[in-house]
Amino acid sequence: LRGRLVLATAVRLGALRRPWVPMLRARAANSPFAGGRDAECASWRHFEFARWPTVGPTPVLDGSGYERVANELTASGTVMDRKMIYWYARPSERWPTLEIRVADVNADLDVPVLLAILARGLSQTLLGRLRADKPVPGPGDDRRLSREHRAAALYGLDSEGTDPVDGSIAGLPERLASLVEFARPGLK
Repeated sequence: LRGRLVLATAVRLGALRRPWVPMLRARAANSPFAGGRDAECASWRHFEFARWPTVGPTPVLDGSGYERVANELTASGTVMDRKMIYWYARPSERWPTLEIRVADVNADLDVPVLLAILARGLSQTLLGRLRADKPVPGPGDDRRLSREHRAAALYGLDSEGTDPVDGSIAGLPERLASLVEFARPGLK
């Protein structure tokens, strides 16, 4: 029972974190080169991985839906095993965690630490709001999220996107400030 409860919570949390993940990608963008040449983007990794069949925004599923889709993907041969499901956030197959899978390798240790703190604070806030029956921003539209991931990969720190809290279009600094304000309870 505990395993199913953890999975169901992770899957639900993955759906709720969807609208914030493009800004985490933008902040973590750190692969502007491909084959020794300037790729004219902030994160070539995004474009390289986009060719794989399971890369994209996390589907909005429940725990049983995740199990069904994961089993279908492996049974059909789309992926060799469940670890090859590369949604931008997915339950870990090894640990009771939800992985965010958009960050480039970053030479500045402060960046992955910042992303981990923001992701954890956001998760704590979302879970707290769900438990208190308070509203949370919706999971966002797949097409818009895909466009925002692409913009984050192209422009990195200069990207614009939708603020999940108020729906406005804003630059990364404004959206990160909004994330920090929204996630403040979990960050504390």
